[in-house]
Amino acid sequence: LRSGEVVVVEAKEVEAKFELRLRCRVSHVRKREISEIKYSKDGCWLAVGSKENLVDIYQVGEAHEYAHAAVCKGHSGAVAHIDWDESGQFLQSVDTSYEPLFWKLSALPEYSGGKATEL
Repeated sequence: LRSGEVVVVEAKEVEAKFELRLRCRVSHVRKREISEIKYSKDGCWLAVGSKENLVDIYQVGEAHEYAHAAVCKGHSGAVAHIDWDESGQFLQSVDTSYEPLFWKLSALPEYSGGKATEL
């Protein structure tokens, strides 16, 4: 959202129409617009790029709760695109200046519900 908030919705097709249901609101972390969002292939991680030049990583729990696990810093422009590798262990992000950055998720310490790790 433009407010920097991330909202997860569930869409279901019912009689040729789509029903949207609010799944959860992810903790409000950013003050500027969200520019890109991508789940890992296994659905265990969510990467959220913003116009604050950051990528926030959320761990997705079994009950669909979202824990802020890491902040990836280093871009000089707004995050334009995010891709996960097949294993879900590596993340690539590209900003508006076409600068690619790579992140290794296994570099995260075990998430314990505390403050997000800065990568």
